[in-house]
Amino acid sequence: MMGLPSFRFSEIRRKVVVDVDDQEIGEPVDLGFDFLLEPKILVIGGGFIEELLEEMKLRDNIDEYVYFDMIDYIDDAIYLNIREEEINRTDNPHLVDNGLLLFTDLTNTPIVDAEGMPMGVVKDVIIEGNQTYFIFSDPEFNQTMHKKGFGQKFEFKLHKSKFTYSHGLLAVSLTVKERDEKTFAQVVSKSRGKQLISLD
Repeated sequence: MMGLPSFRFSEIRRKVVVDVDDQEIGEPVDLGFDFLLEPKILVIGGGFIEELLEEMKLRDNIDEYVYFDMIDYIDDAIYLNIREEEINRTDNPHLVDNGLLLFTDLTNTPIVDAEGMPMGVVKDVIIEGNQTYFIFSDPEFNQTMHKKGFGQKFEFKLHKSKFTYSHGLLAVSLTVKERDEKTFAQVVSKSRGKQLISLD
C-alpha cells in the first residue's frame, strides 16, 4: 500500500472507480481484510440499481475486487492502474473461504475488551499508508455520557494491532476502564455532534 493516500472508508463509498483507460467500473461497496486485519482488497459494486437487482435475485451476484496495489491514486474518483478485464471477480459474497473478512461483516461483530466486557461495534476504518485504524462506538458509553451532560456522540479510534479477530468476536487489548480514562483526558463539552477519541 505504499503511496496510497489516506482515506476513511465512509468518505470514499460514493466515489466512482475508474480503470486505466478512464472507463467507469462501479463504486466501492466493501473492503476485505486478512485474519490479522490487514486490509487487502477493495470490493467494487455496480451502483445502486445493480446491487438492488442482485439483492432481489434478478441477476447473478458477482462482485469485482482489486488489491490495493492495483489502485493508482484516490482523488475525485478512485483511479486504478489496470484495465477492467484484469479485475478479479467472485460469486462468494463473504470471501471467508478466500481467507478474507469483509468490513461489512466486521461491523456486525461484537467488540470485547481485554476482560471480555462489551465495548461496542466497528463503524468505520481509516487507512493511512501502511497503517490501519478502526473507528468504533459504544452505545452504552454514549448513554452514560449523555446522562452526565455531554451532548455529543463519542467514537473511538484504535490501531488494528490492538484488535484480534477470533470465533466471531473482535477483542481489543485494553479494558473498558482504560478506554474511559483515555476518553476523560480528551473530552470536551459539546451540545451536539461527534467527538473522535484516540485510544492509541
